[in-house]
Amino acid sequence: MSGNLSRDLASTSKTGDGGGIELALAGAFFGFVGYMLDRQFGTLPVFLLVGFLFGFIGSSISFYYRYKAQMAKYDDPEDGGI
Repeated sequence: MSGNLSRDLASTSKTGDGGGIELALAGAFFGFVGYMLDRQFGTLPVFLLVGFLFGFIGSSISFYYRYKAQMAKYDDPEDGGI
């Protein structure tokens, strides 16, 4: 295994650890904002669910595109891929 590849894989594992936390925190944050809106308007749990889903889905899409870009590095031989 070349030095660059092992270093890239190590950095990928470091960024992968934050993915789960990002998913959870985004859902929790937007869910909390939705909860506060529900309390304000008396519509519990409509905005809570919408906020949670918005945070979770948005975070999932962000994670997917970052993963796809990271993997494209390994597929493209011009950029030092395998």
